[in-house]
Amino acid sequence: MLGRMLDDSRGLLSAEQQRDLLRHCQALNLMWVGPNKLTPMEPAHLEKALGYPFNHTLIADYPLTERMYSLRYSFQTDTLGYHLSVLKSIFPQGITVLSLFSGIGGAEITLHRLGIHLKGVVSVETSETNRRVLKRWWCSTGQTGRLEQIEDIRKLTSSAIERLIEKFGCFDLVICQNSFTQPSNHSQSGSRCRKSTIF
Repeated sequence: MLGRMLDDSRGLLSAEQQRDLLRHCQALNLMWVGPNKLTPMEPAHLEKALGYPFNHTLIADYPLTERMYSLRYSFQTDTLGYHLSVLKSIFPQGITVLSLFSGIGGAEITLHRLGIHLKGVVSVETSETNRRVLKRWWCSTGQTGRLEQIEDIRKLTSSAIERLIEKFGCFDLVICQNSFTQPSNHSQSGSRCRKSTIF
């Protein structure tokens, strides 16, 4: 219907048609895939736009809605790469990272794409599926560093941090991503950690 409307108007939509088109795109989560052609947005589209590997979030028993939701609160890896690119010359032998609310591994993927060796990553992430996504990526890319995953930020006590420092040495980078809340708990999501880096 929308394609026909665009064809018939030859690209010159009235104000009412423009509002109608935008309303449908938002309500149906549509994106442009060709001249006058729209299709529902899929996780693969978002993965590509955000710079993640193809089907990065495709995990058995991971519903489409949860895949879309986890991507919604993920780093755009190219933008993050712009900011973190200075680390390559600072840490030529590799980097040790404390990653809070790791999500699907945006920071880790960004550093890997920059050619920065991940000597060690301590990933704190509440979503079991997101932890599986990160672990699968870690193994599939042949990372030689050490990955430790913690499922609850409340477990990151001062004594736990001391133990991790003994195990990994100092952390070169502490990075925080938006905290992920399962869709079923969306209304109780509360405040979110802003995307930021601390050196």
